[in-house]
Amino acid sequence: MNREGFHHRLSVKAGENYGWPLVTHSREYSGGIISDQQSRPGMVDPKLVWTPAIAPSGLVIYDSDRVPQWQGDLFAGGLVSRDIRHIELDKSGNVVKKHPSISVNGCGMCSKVQMDYYTFSPMKPTDN
Repeated sequence: MNREGFHHRLSVKAGENYGWPLVTHSREYSGGIISDQQSRPGMVDPKLVWTPAIAPSGLVIYDSDRVPQWQGDLFAGGLVSRDIRHIELDKSGNVVKKHPSISVNGCGMCSKVQMDYYTFSPMKPTDN
């Protein structure tokens, strides 16, 4: 799935049919439609779609006590969007809320997201 408008699934299960390329939210780089269907019976729909593409680069599950209401939430970095996306999940892993993005323009490309005891931070490609 290397086309513009990549949709990210939070879970993938063996044997399930995710529909590519019969159903997709993606578009060709030229802007053309790959499929006019975004859902079809018998195929698994994505839990989260980013259009336009953010080029996901990393994913952290928040497990610090510093901000208790974020426990179990996801933070995803975007290479193209140059931001971090905060995704709130319920206990079953369903998306409850997509919070406003956190810009990392001053930090360069957000190629990796990591969390330490107190904070999460974007990492430049040269950082280890």
